[in-house]
Amino acid sequence: MPSEGSHSPHAHPPHAQPSAATVAASRAYQPPLTVRAIRRTARMMSQIRAVLGLHRVHTVAGVRYTETTAETLRRALSRRGTGSKEFIAEFPPGVDKMAIHCTPGRVYADLMEPRLMACYEMALQCLRPGMRILDFGCGTGYGAAWLLDVVGPSGAVVAVERDEESARYAQRRYAAPNAAFEIGWLGALAGEIDGAFDLVVSLDALREGDDPHAVIKELWRVLKPGGWLLIVAPAPLGPGQPRTTGAPLTYEPRELADIVKRACEIQMVGRDEDGQATNRITWDERPIAATPGQGVMPPGMGSQSPEPSPEVVSNSSAPDHAGVLINKPAR
Repeated sequence: MPSEGSHSPHAHPPHAQPSAATVAASRAYQPPLTVRAIRRTARMMSQIRAVLGLHRVHTVAGVRYTETTAETLRRALSRRGTGSKEFIAEFPPGVDKMAIHCTPGRVYADLMEPRLMACYEMALQCLRPGMRILDFGCGTGYGAAWLLDVVGPSGAVVAVERDEESARYAQRRYAAPNAAFEIGWLGALAGEIDGAFDLVVSLDALREGDDPHAVIKELWRVLKPGGWLLIVAPAPLGPGQPRTTGAPLTYEPRELADIVKRACEIQMVGRDEDGQATNRITWDERPIAATPGQGVMPPGMGSQSPEPSPEVVSNSSAPDHAGVLINKPAR
C-alpha cells in the first residue's frame, strides 16, 4: 500500500505538469505566430477606434462606406456577432447617402462576397446583346448589374425587389439609362404585357407565405415565346441547422423542377371538353452546359439548330443551390 503522501501509479497529481506530447499536440492546433499577432493587432486597433470614436471607411467605385460601429463585418455576421453590420453609404460621397445593413440574407457586393453570382452564371449561355431581361427578386442589385453589362447598351434590365432597403440601394448604386430597379413583388409586373422579356431570372426569391405556382405562372406570362426562364433556390439545410427567419424557401433539385414544370404546363397544355390534355408536353431534361457546345444551348448559339427547342427544362446547381432553366415554346 502506498505510504502517506505518495500517489497511486494510476492517479494523476492535482498539479501535474502536462507531458511534452500533450503540449506539442495542443500547439499543433494553434494558428501560426504571425496569424495570432495579426489578430491581436486587429483587435487592439478596433478597441482603439472604439475609444476614439473612429470608424473605418471603404471606398468602392466612387461609393464611400463608413462603419457605424467598431465591430468588424466578419465578427458581426459570425455566430457570436449581432447578425447585422451597419454602414453609411454615400453616392457619390457627400451628395446622397443612406444607411445599409449587411446581413447573411442582404448581401452588398462591394463589402461582401456576392454568393449568388455562380447562380446568375447559369444563364450565361442564354445571354446575348440587346436582350430585355427581368430579374425578379434582385436583392441589392449586383446580379442585375452583371446582366446589364452582358446585354450591353442595346439591351435592358428590369429588376424587382420587395425589400425596400435593398431596392433603394440598387437604384443608387447601379443606376443606368437602360436599367430600372422597382420596389415591389408580383404587383410590379401588372403593367408588363405578355411576352415582354427575352429572359427571366429569379434567384432565392421565394419566401415563407409565397405561392410558388402563382409566382412562376406570372414570370412565365411575361416571358416571350422562345425565351428562357431561370429559377434558383437554395437546397435544404442539413440536420441540426436552424432555419433563419425570412430565409428563402428551400427545394431539392427534383422538387424544384417538378414545381416549375407544373406551373408552366398549366398555361401551355390545352384541354378538351372532358378536361383531358390535348397536347401533353414531353420534357427534354439535360444538365445545363458549363461551356458552349455541351448540354442545353439556346437557339442560334453554338452548334445548335437556329430553330428553338420546343420544351427544354435543364437542371443545374451552384454550391448549396438548385436551378431550373426552361425554354418557352415558340408557338
